Order: sequence, then structure tokens, then C-alpha cells
Amino acid sequence: MLRPIVLVLTSWACLAVAAGAAGPPLAPAPAVGETIDTSRSYLVFFDFDSSSLTPEAKQVVASAAASALQGKTTRIGVTGHTDRSGSVQYNQALSVRRGESVRRELVADGVADSLIAVRGVGESDPLVQTADGVREPQNRRVEIVLASTGPAAGQGLGMRGIWGAIAYSVPDQKRGFFWGADKADEAQEIALRHCVHRGGQDCKVVSLFRNHRHWTDDDKSGFPYEHCSALAVGTPPAAGRPAPWGAASAETRREAEEKATAICGGDANECRIPEWVCT
Repeated sequence: MLRPIVLVLTSWACLAVAAGAAGPPLAPAPAVGETIDTSRSYLVFFDFDSSSLTPEAKQVVASAAASALQGKTTRIGVTGHTDRSGSVQYNQALSVRRGESVRRELVADGVADSLIAVRGVGESDPLVQTADGVREPQNRRVEIVLASTGPAAGQGLGMRGIWGAIAYSVPDQKRGFFWGADKADEAQEIALRHCVHRGGQDCKVVSLFRNHRHWTDDDKSGFPYEHCSALAVGTPPAAGRPAPWGAASAETRREAEEKATAICGGDANECRIPEWVCT
């Protein structure tokens, strides 16, 4: 379904294809976009088969973060996309990893993690319609949408539920969690405290979630009632490199673990679940 979208100056990266490797047909490269509106939506583009941010992509994320930090943003939607080269299952996981890369960069730029909601839609929502197998640069993207209406995640008045959080320190793989809080802030604060107590040098909240305190709860905030969360951590690709990881919440432990493992990179990155919690 076509829908209107506000674009900000975006960047795209060159294809990362092994020398001499044959591949599907290449679509023409996108032209550099023009700034239309700097207040709502940003597009971040990626190399082929990559979830790593290029220097240009980091600049776009920094612009989004700077806008969010002006104080008017209450929610940030981060949606990952892929082109149609590769299987549907692979592209779905890749789109989530791209979204998580942007989320981590936003947090590094000072945005509160609790404001950010990440999802991946794989190859299902292209900017440019192509045949299957086409490597289309404009479809390898993450869309960042800043919303200024509705309460911040877990912060608005009347956000009812039983809250939990997982904190994680990427450099040293230390972690902490807490569940059973009356407020989102309390869950995040205690999870961070546990992570630091375990020796974490760069602890950040990577998952905030809640369960119903009463089954009739519905505060109309849009923040989901997903009472389980999981953290997946893989094997570092090389000495001195951080381990791949992923965190996600869902309505069941199994779903949360599957989502976190997909974000981490699955079997290819030897991902395992060192932490899970259900409220």
C-alpha cells in the first residue's frame, strides 16, 4: 500500500560484493535526496547484505537524534527494510538487525532507549518495486520516524502495568535485569544498577516491557503488553571486536528468544540466550 512519507537528506552506500562473484542484476544507484522536512522522518541506507552503519549513515542518525533531543519527541519508530536479493526469511532477520544498528546509534547519540521501538519488515515494503533477486540500493534502508504525540514509552501518566527491563554492556557482555516494577523508570534504574554491579562499563537498557496488572488494562498509549523479554549474545567475530547481540520482547518466552536470536544473527553468529525474564 502506498503511503505518504516525509524524507530527510539521506545517503546510500556502495555495494559490498566479493571480487569476481556473480550476482543478481544490479538496479541503478539512487540519486542523493533533497531535504524536504527535517522534523519527522529520516532514511538511513546500507551496503548490500550489511547491517553496519556507514559514516554517511551515522550522520543521518545523528541528525535524527539531534532533532529528538530538542524535547518534543515522545516516540521514535525505527523500521528496517531490505531489497529482494536473498530469501524472505534471511531478509526478515537482516531488516531487524539493521533496525537494531540504528537503535544502538541513536542511544549512543544520547536518545533514551525507552523512546525507541524497532521492527523489521524484510523485503515486504520496498521504496522501489523490483523483480525478485534485484539488489536495489534504495530498498536497503531503515526509516526513522519521530513522533511528537502520545506519551513517551513508559513515561506518560496512566501507563499501567508490571514493568521489566534488561540492561546490557556491549564491551564486556555484562548484563542486569529486573521485573515487577510499578513504573518503567524504576525497572530501568534497577536493571542498570544490576548491570553496573556485575562490572558493566557501558550499561544501557536494551529492552523495556510490561505485563497487565489487570487484564482489563488498556491505557491507549500504544505501548505493547509483551510480558517476556530475552537477550541473545553471539561469539565475537575477532579479537577485540564486540560480540553480536540482540534483545526483544514478546508475549511468550519462546517468541522473545526467537526474536532476540534473529536480531543477534542466529546460528551464523553462534547466538545463545544468557538472559530472559517474564513479568
